[in-house]
Amino acid sequence: MEMKTNNRSCVRQRFHGMSPIERSASIAYLLLCLFFFDCAWSGGGRYLTICGITPRMLLGGLAALLTLPVFIRDFRKLWKNPAILLLLCFWLWIAVCAVRGFAAGSRTDVLMSDLKGFAWFFLLPVCIALIRAKDQLHRLLSFVLAGALVQAVLSLACNVACALLTGLVFPLGEWTLALQLGTASSISDSLFRIFFYSSPYLILACVILVFRQAERFRLFYVLETALCLSALVMTFTRSLYGAAAISAALTIALAAFLHRRALRPLFTHLVLSAVLALTLLGVQAVLFQTSYMNFAISRSIGREVTISRAAEVRGKLEAHFHIDLSVPGTEAPLTEEEILENQRRAEEYLRITTASDLRRAVTEQELHALISQNPLFGNGLGAAIPSRESGLDELFYLDTVCRTGVLGLLLYLAPMAWLLFCVIRDLCRTGPDIQCLQFSVLCGLTALMIATGFNPWMNAVLGIAWYSLAAALPGIGRDLPPAEKEKELCK
Repeated sequence: MEMKTNNRSCVRQRFHGMSPIERSASIAYLLLCLFFFDCAWSGGGRYLTICGITPRMLLGGLAALLTLPVFIRDFRKLWKNPAILLLLCFWLWIAVCAVRGFAAGSRTDVLMSDLKGFAWFFLLPVCIALIRAKDQLHRLLSFVLAGALVQAVLSLACNVACALLTGLVFPLGEWTLALQLGTASSISDSLFRIFFYSSPYLILACVILVFRQAERFRLFYVLETALCLSALVMTFTRSLYGAAAISAALTIALAAFLHRRALRPLFTHLVLSAVLALTLLGVQAVLFQTSYMNFAISRSIGREVTISRAAEVRGKLEAHFHIDLSVPGTEAPLTEEEILENQRRAEEYLRITTASDLRRAVTEQELHALISQNPLFGNGLGAAIPSRESGLDELFYLDTVCRTGVLGLLLYLAPMAWLLFCVIRDLCRTGPDIQCLQFSVLCGLTALMIATGFNPWMNAVLGIAWYSLAAALPGIGRDLPPAEKEKELCK
């Protein structure tokens, strides 16, 4: 207790001993951490709107304002940063595309939506100016982990509540959709899709935890990884499954390379996390007589498969141990007719999936036709295709080429190419602790870039915020102010 009091006193002394600019930077950094915490759990971030202002807009806007003194002080260094210069080039091209779209009579609502999405790139100079040390990045990623844990626990709680309380799934789905947190929908009487708009951050959390666990093994990290994996399965979203699989392979390979002399913590974490996640899903499957893995694989490949027999396992357990595993509030066991009805409803959900695939195929064809009219420079912001009444095409890369051309997409990807070059160039100059932090962010960015092929996360706050964070990686530990290079006063 005395140590905690001394630490708090030390923090206050350090804060009061800072210059006004450093105080402003410290507050801005805290707001940025809270911003990423909000990104990691709340999805759309519109659960609370006052006069058109949401918590995420408030946190991001205040962080940007408080970063201005730092940016002005370090302007001579920051304006030469290639990431900022490339971003300025992208913004200029977006302005040109906006004018071209307006002149061509494109849809105003779609044009404004494009501008609002790309406007979140104001976070890129904010992250570069604020995230200068490895401890700052480590602490910010801890806020991301906390937000992802909140999301995972809420997903699990929603699933259990829907299974226990008949009829809850519809009002819960309407409520979460109204708050723009996500959605809950019924696949069968005991199988539900629990999807948060921030679901990609479940993958990002798993990536961060793998690299942290490779450094130091902790059981809490195993628990959080298992919860995130379980929640990820319950999203029943194919693009997330594919992004998770590819980023997992990349993450494990890089973590094993960086810690090749101490692989035991890494593989212990992987095995225990997988076992615990399957156990969490298996226990729910047995109690609620359903199978998450069956439907997850079925929806991914587009046809019905059976790899789990939860009802049979439950019957054998009840017979062997002479116990009743039925949960109060649920029907036990299901009759043959009820089982067939659930199968029919699941198959109907698969037919909806097929219809979604056909709609995306039509969208792709129409986008290709529009792109062919002006492939290099695009058709301007607001360009839309007939089959998408809302103007949201979902196919991010084709959509970007359609509106900004190949040139716009290259300008969008240019900062990423630069930061990858810097990280690889400095690979031998940085220590393993910094490398783990860098690859945590880069592997997470890889997952987002893969998933955004079918969902426009990279033209919205969730993806652009992470992109902005990645742009700060080459500057970690470099060009710190003299005060930050000194040892902490209270150590």
